[in-house]
Amino acid sequence: SWLMIGGKKASKSKGNVVAPLAFAEALAARAGCTREAAVDAVRYYLSREVSFGSDGQFTPEQFVERINMDLDNNLGNLLNRTVSMINKYFDGVIPAYKKEITPFDKSVDDLIEETILKYEKEFNELHVTDALIEVMKLVSRGNKYIDETMPWVLAKEGKNEALESSMAHLARVLFVAAILLKPVLTRKADLLLDQLGIENEKRVYESIKDEHLLDGVRVHKSEQLFPRLDEPAEVSQIVAMMQKKEQKDE
Repeated sequence: SWLMIGGKKASKSKGNVVAPLAFAEALAARAGCTREAAVDAVRYYLSREVSFGSDGQFTPEQFVERINMDLDNNLGNLLNRTVSMINKYFDGVIPAYKKEITPFDKSVDDLIEETILKYEKEFNELHVTDALIEVMKLVSRGNKYIDETMPWVLAKEGKNEALESSMAHLARVLFVAAILLKPVLTRKADLLLDQLGIENEKRVYESIKDEHLLDGVRVHKSEQLFPRLDEPAEVSQIVAMMQKKEQKDE
């Protein structure tokens, strides 16, 4: 399989490539994030967009859209909202996990189990892209679950048990997603787990089966997981890097 850039196979001899680490370092400088965050973003994009064994396409526009949509809007947004609400409503302590307290709990519980099974199947068959898609579906479900349960309304109406269940389910979705994303987000998954307050020895794959692992754990709000990229500016910078490489090789 080949990585296609501008409709052509990526090739040093053709001069249409940019060294991935140099690309990540330039991205980090522009976005004001760490090099590790940028490397994770590049790795995620390639894993998500290029299916193993098939040709894949790289475009600056696609790269920026994928990072903003998946890592900032979806994953980063869910983490920020969840940690902020646990801090606000429960003094930073994750409530005990219970099932079927709100009308939406069972669908989330079922999806967590389905996601783990599909993830394992896809990864075992080297379908990394499909495995990541399943994880991001779970993350999206977490954001939808916030809109469904409306924790701010539960708090106002004094429905404490439902509010506890909402926070516990959101924390569990994030924990499972972080563990499943660790092979690709090798640094940022751990930073997510830092904010959830998970001890290092519990950051193992087997832990995703423990529904009560987060009970009573204290969260720690920290930096934004991934910076949002300015699409027009970022696209133009990436294009400039690619053109500079082509001119240098000519």
